[in-house]
Amino acid sequence: MRILVISDSHGNFYLLNKIIKNETYDAVIFLGDGAKDMTEIAKSIDKPVYILLGNNDFFVKGKESLVLNIEGKTLFACHGHNHYVKSTRDYLKAEARKHGADIVLYGHTHDADILYENGVYYLNPGSLYCAKKGYLSVMLLDIGDYGIMPIIKKV
Repeated sequence: MRILVISDSHGNFYLLNKIIKNETYDAVIFLGDGAKDMTEIAKSIDKPVYILLGNNDFFVKGKESLVLNIEGKTLFACHGHNHYVKSTRDYLKAEARKHGADIVLYGHTHDADILYENGVYYLNPGSLYCAKKGYLSVMLLDIGDYGIMPIIKKV
């Protein structure tokens, strides 16, 4: 299964829509800060779309976190602001243990990152707005019998 993971579009509707239309995926997980735009775009997608709320998603109703079982792997997803990801991963690690997660997805930092620690992948797709590393990015996350393969894709 291929999951398109996106975070922090912050109103960049055009680029968000372009990515959704041009990528190949089986599901989308949006990690917040642009949930209103993603909700609108999701109406035209005939695949599963999971939209989480970030700290800038005012006046939008929805969930702040998500736990999924995909291809025998447990995935925990959140925006990250409630887990203080700008200063530590300790709270994410606690959530991973709590849920028995193999994969943790988070955003908020605008910094694309892949970390594998103690059997858990901590994955941040980066941002579609004001990226810290100088490039905008999303993540393609492949999960299957072959294992877990996260790919950061510059856009």
